[in-house]
This record gives sequence, C-alpha cells and structure tokens, in this order.
Amino acid sequence: MIKVERTSKPNILSNQEENWKTQYLNAIHEHLNQPNNNRKKNKDTAERKYNHQGVKSALKAMFSGKCAYCESQITHIDYGDIEHFYHKSRYPENVLIGKIYYWLAVNVMVKPTKAIIFR
Repeated sequence: MIKVERTSKPNILSNQEENWKTQYLNAIHEHLNQPNNNRKKNKDTAERKYNHQGVKSALKAMFSGKCAYCESQITHIDYGDIEHFYHKSRYPENVLIGKIYYWLAVNVMVKPTKAIIFR
C-alpha cells in the first residue's frame, strides 16, 4: 500500500456531505419500509453522490494516480474507482463521509486494511 499525503476534503464534500447523507439515509429508510423499483432507484442515486468528479479528482491527485493497493498507474490498467473503507450495506451512515474513501483499480480484489482520511 502506498503512503498517501492526506489532503482536505474536496469542496463538494465539505459543502454537501451532510445533505447527501440525510438524503441517502432517508432513501434507504423508504426503500426498506416499502420496497419498489422507484425507491431502489432513489436509494442507488443517493448512494452514488460520492462519485462526483470533484471527489474523484481529489482522490486521484492524493494517490498520484496510483491504485491504493497494487500501486499501478490506474489509467494504464483500468479506469479507476472510488471504494469505501466500510461496506455500504453494513454501515449506511458512513457512505457519504469523505473520511473513508480510497482510490482503487477496479480489477484489484483485496479487502481494505486502512482508510484514507481527509483532514
């Protein structure tokens, strides 16, 4: 695993984190209480807010374009992905918190051992 210089949260997370978290938790609650395709779509949309280009750019810069685990230049082997330190379905309250994201090549199949923390 590469050593990472931790940075501050991207502006989009600083500005939207609590709002996105509230939307996501409400969408989960509605989907679990009365599941249907529309509510699942709302939950999935709310869950993907962290996939914002501002977050991706910050993580890519923080990791110098390298995968957190295999240390390959991601664009050489993959398109890259944002992953969570905690599993989304087990810890929904953490899904949209910037402290738990790391940059990963999609084809790397390992379990995370450390979180990358935004200050």
